Amino acid sequence: MILKEIEMDLPYVRDTNQEHLSADVIKLDYELNWKKKRRQLQLMTRCMTSMVERIIPRITTKDCWKILIECVEKPSRNECINLLGVYSVQVLFDINMFWEMNSLEKKKYVVKKIREAIRTIAQYNFFDVEEIENACNKIVDSNYVNEWYWNKPVKSKQVSVQVKVLHEVESVNIYMVFMDSIKNVYKEKFLVADIPDERVYSKYLGKLEWISVGTARLSTKNGEYFVETYE
Repeated sequence: MILKEIEMDLPYVRDTNQEHLSADVIKLDYELNWKKKRRQLQLMTRCMTSMVERIIPRITTKDCWKILIECVEKPSRNECINLLGVYSVQVLFDINMFWEMNSLEKKKYVVKKIREAIRTIAQYNFFDVEEIENACNKIVDSNYVNEWYWNKPVKSKQVSVQVKVLHEVESVNIYMVFMDSIKNVYKEKFLVADIPDERVYSKYLGKLEWISVGTARLSTKNGEYFVETYE
C-alpha cells in the first residue's frame, strides 16, 4: 500500500454520568455537544497534516494507507492498531489548551503530536517513519508556513501566472500571482478564502488561462471565475 493520508481526530468521550442512558440519547449528545468540536479539531490540524502529506515522498507500506492520530486526554492504549489499513495511534492531547492557543502555537503543538504518534508506530517496525520525521523538520524550518503553488505556471510572452494556496489554521486563502521570466513577483492578488478542507477549496482549482494580453482567468469547477490583470 501507499501511505496517502495523515489525520488527527477527537474521539467521542461519553460523560460518566451517561452510563445508564440509551443509545439514542448518547447519539443526541454526540450531535449536540461533540460533533462540532470534533470537526473543528480536524480542520484546525489539517494545516499541518496536509503539509506533511505534501512534503513526504512516496512511502510504500505493507498494509497502511492512512495514519489516524486520536487526540485524547486519557489514553486507553499505548499500542498502534490496524483498522483495515488505517494505523490508529492515541496521543495525549490537551484539547482545552489547544482551543486557547494562537495559530502558530496550534501548528507547533500539532507537529509535536505527529512526531509522538509516528514514534509509537516506529516501535513496531511497520515501515520506516524517517521521511515523516524529515517532513516535520522541514515544516519547522519553514516556520510552519503551509504555502504552495497549484499546477504549473501559465505563460504569456515574458509573464507567467500561477495560483498560490496559503493553508492556515482557520482558513485557506487562494491568490493569483503574476511573475516575470525569472519568477520575480509582479503582482499578487487575493481571490478567495474558505474553510481549510481540500474537499471544499478544491472546487476553486479548475482551469487557469490567459484571456487577453495581461489578463488571466481562473475558472472554478462550479462555473464561477476570477479575472485579474497584472498591469
